[in-house]
Amino acid sequence: MEGTINCSANYVPLTPISFLERAAIVYGDRPSVVYGDVKYTWKHTHQRCIKLASALAHLGISPGDGALEILSKTVSKLPLLVVIPECGELVSIVGKSLLASGNFEHESLLEMGKLDFDVRRPKDECDPISLNYTSGTTSSSKGVIYSHRGAYLNSLSTIIVNEMGSMPTYLWCVPMFHCNGWCLAWGMAAQGGANICRRSVTAKRIFDNIAQHKVTHFGGASTVLNMIVNAPARDQKSLPGKVAVITGCSPPPPPVLTLIHGYGLTETNGP
Repeated sequence: MEGTINCSANYVPLTPISFLERAAIVYGDRPSVVYGDVKYTWKHTHQRCIKLASALAHLGISPGDGALEILSKTVSKLPLLVVIPECGELVSIVGKSLLASGNFEHESLLEMGKLDFDVRRPKDECDPISLNYTSGTTSSSKGVIYSHRGAYLNSLSTIIVNEMGSMPTYLWCVPMFHCNGWCLAWGMAAQGGANICRRSVTAKRIFDNIAQHKVTHFGGASTVLNMIVNAPARDQKSLPGKVAVITGCSPPPPPVLTLIHGYGLTETNGP
């Protein structure tokens, strides 16, 4: 007996884009991003992503473009830059000079986008979704390409292994540029979770955010865990509930009793 033939009825390329589209429907009114006084829902986040994609397409950026090829064709003109000011703050003097040169401010760029934009999903699930530059822990810097398929599968693996149920609250202590934040930026969309963001990593900020937002999960290297364990009493707060900790690199400090210890390799989509 022959196997099935791939068609629209039984096959679609795997892509984390589907996580975002589903989150906008299933978890539309749930918080997606919280950063100080700035809060977005999954419906808002989905709309902002569509408008950004639309704006980029309006500027002539298409699938398959590479940055070096674009630069090679702009001998007399510098590439366009997008100024992203701190949330709630005005554009700096440097930012204003960049805008005067025909560049864009992020929110203004979004306003150029249209919500009726036809999202361009990958034709092949092995198409690239992101490009990472990382040195890892010990090696020389390298560039690593993630595919839609790899990001999709590792996002699901990460939330399963780290026991993330529906609608978790994740405190970001791992940079999102490192293995795409262990693929949890996409994984949180899959589970309709809330991404709690902060500018700097300090013991006080971690305790404050856990207490304020009832954080259920966060990730960090052993240095971050040591910072928490050895925090002065004035910076500590009682935890509102159990917090699952995801860590890697060196062994964690002994006072941390329960955690999930992972091993990361950027070439394999992270942990």
